Amino acid sequence: MLLVTPRLLDTRGGRACTDLALRLDRERFEPAVCCYDGWGPLARELDEAGIEIFPLRKRAGLDVTFPAALAAEIRRRRIDVVHSLNARRAYLVGTLGALLAGAPIGLATFRDTRLLNESRRLAWAGRLCGEMVRAVVATSEEVREALLHERWVPPGKTIVVPDGVNLERFAAEGQGVPAREHWGVPADAPVIGAVLQSSDSSEIELLRDAYERVRAAEPRARLLLAGFDLAALPEVDGVQGVGFFGDSPAFYAAIDVLCVPFATRTVPLTLLEGLAAGVPIAASLRTSDEGLAPEGPWAFANVTRPGADALAGGVLDLLREPAEARDLARAGRSCVEEDHSIDANVERMEELYG
Repeated sequence: MLLVTPRLLDTRGGRACTDLALRLDRERFEPAVCCYDGWGPLARELDEAGIEIFPLRKRAGLDVTFPAALAAEIRRRRIDVVHSLNARRAYLVGTLGALLAGAPIGLATFRDTRLLNESRRLAWAGRLCGEMVRAVVATSEEVREALLHERWVPPGKTIVVPDGVNLERFAAEGQGVPAREHWGVPADAPVIGAVLQSSDSSEIELLRDAYERVRAAEPRARLLLAGFDLAALPEVDGVQGVGFFGDSPAFYAAIDVLCVPFATRTVPLTLLEGLAAGVPIAASLRTSDEGLAPEGPWAFANVTRPGADALAGGVLDLLREPAEARDLARAGRSCVEEDHSIDANVERMEELYG
């Protein structure tokens, strides 16, 4: 098994890749991992489990030599299945590499619709790869519908497999104080956390505007931002970037409320991890989605109307009623355990590989 991902960071692609590799039945499958933008903090977990990692460096931008180099590694290791776990480049280079290597079984996982909406110029390449892969895994019905609507994947190839979370990682009793000390956050400050997967200006502006409104009501409030370039941070007092963290349970232990800027029917891994950690969650709808209630685990989040005012109000509600907020989060943890466990996710993936 070759799992392809950009880097082994503790974010959605890297974390999903690592958990899957660690949980596969080693009597049936031998996993290896290719990360093409370098290593990352999760490499240690794979190394300790005896799982091979090879960082096959890809040049920035269009690198026409990379699929051939990947194909050579696939042939050398006699790979049977290539699974790209982060859409965009991993999907394209993983599929082309598998084709050049002699067409081993190819799969790809899509977690959101952003790739489809923002990369029209890649549509032809995506559709070509859709013809080559054996199956595409969508983590929600919304992603599946978007794939079909944009004709990236022929009908019948897309399978919905919800993301899974290892709840054992989030048993972080008593870790809140040391986690805050690590980032220099006062022990008594109300702390809002957010994990951003890109420097999307609309998400950053919404977070900044909502946070300024929260801080006006709660002057001691702080905002911890994880998962993207520090240079993109808004210049606002009390906002701190922690970069691409290597220990997400510590991040969730340090915060009082997790803010997911936009709620849709897509179920982000961040939402599942927040619920697994027992952290209350606030989110807002996009203007285009107003009236369209998010489904599944979103039922255990405080989802507000669009806009910074409503989102700030949702955050403040959770901060001011901490007992009720934690009860809601604990109920969400039960939902994750029942419907989004890592064991259920890996079992479905093993069926596909078999």
